[in-house]
Amino acid sequence: MVSRRRSARSTVSSIAVVTLLILPAPSRAQGASDWRLTPIFPKTTPALLTSVAVRRAHIVAGGESGTIVRSTDRGATWTSASTGGSATIRALAFVDSLTLIAASADGVMRSVDGGATWARVEASSGAELRGAAFGDARVGVIVGDSGIALVTTDGGAHWRRTATGVAATLRAVAFSSPTAVVAVGDDGVIIRSADGGAHWRAVQSPTSAALRGVRFESATRGVAAGGDDRRWRPGSVLLETTDGGEHWTRVASPLNRRLYGIAYAGAGVVAVGDSGASAHRVGGGPWIAEKLVAKGAWLSAIAGDADGAVAVGPVGTVLLRAPGDSAWRSARQGPLVTIAGIAMPSKSTVLIGSADILRSVDDFATSVKTKAPPKTRTTIGLAFGDSLHGVAVGELGQMLWTNDGGATWTKSDSVSARNLRVAAFVSPSVVVAVGAFGRGAAATFRSTNGGRSWSAINSGTHAHLLGLAFGADGFGVAVGGAGVIQQTVDSGVTWQLVPQGETHTLLRGVAILDRMTWVVVGDEGVILRTRDGGLTWSRIATGTLLPIASVAFSGTSGLVVGPMGLVLASDDAGVTWRRVDQRIPSSFFSIVLRGADDGFVGGFGGELYRLTRGPRPLARGEKHE
Repeated sequence: MVSRRRSARSTVSSIAVVTLLILPAPSRAQGASDWRLTPIFPKTTPALLTSVAVRRAHIVAGGESGTIVRSTDRGATWTSASTGGSATIRALAFVDSLTLIAASADGVMRSVDGGATWARVEASSGAELRGAAFGDARVGVIVGDSGIALVTTDGGAHWRRTATGVAATLRAVAFSSPTAVVAVGDDGVIIRSADGGAHWRAVQSPTSAALRGVRFESATRGVAAGGDDRRWRPGSVLLETTDGGEHWTRVASPLNRRLYGIAYAGAGVVAVGDSGASAHRVGGGPWIAEKLVAKGAWLSAIAGDADGAVAVGPVGTVLLRAPGDSAWRSARQGPLVTIAGIAMPSKSTVLIGSADILRSVDDFATSVKTKAPPKTRTTIGLAFGDSLHGVAVGELGQMLWTNDGGATWTKSDSVSARNLRVAAFVSPSVVVAVGAFGRGAAATFRSTNGGRSWSAINSGTHAHLLGLAFGADGFGVAVGGAGVIQQTVDSGVTWQLVPQGETHTLLRGVAILDRMTWVVVGDEGVILRTRDGGLTWSRIATGTLLPIASVAFSGTSGLVVGPMGLVLASDDAGVTWRRVDQRIPSSFFSIVLRGADDGFVGGFGGELYRLTRGPRPLARGEKHE
């Protein structure tokens, strides 16, 4: 532990000497128990998924680092498999009910047991392979970079390369009959073969934008989708054919985002793309844009059949829809985006804040979406003053309040259009919220009626404030950008700067153990601790440079969380910290404790874990005390 004493009247700007701190490795826990994380809303996989194939109840998805995940119950449960490769799997196709083909820069892999095990087949392409399709149980085609096409006539056991006559990247391929096949790619390229891919010829294209998906409903009717990020080319493209791909016409797209995939599902056709965008069409009607389903991310691939559609994307996103539906649902319970806030108004009630606010009274054995006003934005911070009164703050100044334990929410009059990050109650009626605001804009807001109305407070800083906590008797601490720490002794009416001199990095969270003892966390693995009310500070050894996103304490037991599965624990009021080895490659953003041995942690992509404490493994030569 490295400590430096500073006067409370000094300022950070007075520091003229830069000191390099060499921190010792974190110490091992002295107790005989440690924390475990049990998934409540786990992911199918933390990997980016880039391809998907569906056949009735059987779904197989592939992605980065050779990832394969599969479900045999239409997405209710998932298991992982290994192809033996490390390249991103960009193409998947069913040959029959048990046989599949997966393709990547590593080559072509084949499974004969529904994707449980895989074997590499002799198909060294030397290029990135991006699309695969089968016309029947024997004839199939794989396409990829530099106009490559591979053809099989024995169900994928053997492959040979055929000349396509194009050099552009081919991104997708589809059969309209057992022998008629169309491939599409960059620069609007469309090529067609009438003999299962043995011979190809170019087809006139109505676009110069990249085409990324193609599907056929019958021997004559088909669709293609794409778009480009080059300003002189269309950002969103939809094409259709009525003669098996000989001629194509462009149809109006209701989206202004690139489309990455298209599929027939039930009686309609669905396209997906950037920013979680999707659109559908039934019969010969117009395309209709749908509500964004994976805000801030993208949907990279889609597959469909008579039972509906399956779409995949980053951090293991798998979305499902039934025939005739215009709404997607996650293949797992829980939200689709980051859980940035968790609150417990009582020991039996837990709420998580994300795109929606979910509430549970049985530790998420079941959960319900709470009743919120229309057009409610993403919640970033949740706080409760007692078992009934709470607030939710978030994107673009969103402020909601509840007086029934979070079952229903009412919108407050917003006092800002910038993001609010966190709120904390002083009493059941007095609550303070802070956020990310620019120079000259208030970053602190205060309510004296439980969040129904708010007033801006001049806290004396232009820094973004990301962490806030209140102790007893109106005492509180806020932390934020450039190492800023502030305190209030009058319930947030006025604030004073607290110099700390240990770091200028972004501070993200604070816990008040008592009036004299505070623990502050931030980027670069920073944990700061004071035991004299901010007069002096110690920077604690953590053994990591990862950003620490959140901190929580119950008595002397504390936890901090961050990206790449970072969980550190302390049993001595934050004096020392140890790594909790969970081997969970998730990014954690929020944490709440319910006593010294129980809690919840939320993360990126809607992951939620239950925290419990039990016996930990002993290091070699160590004995339980």
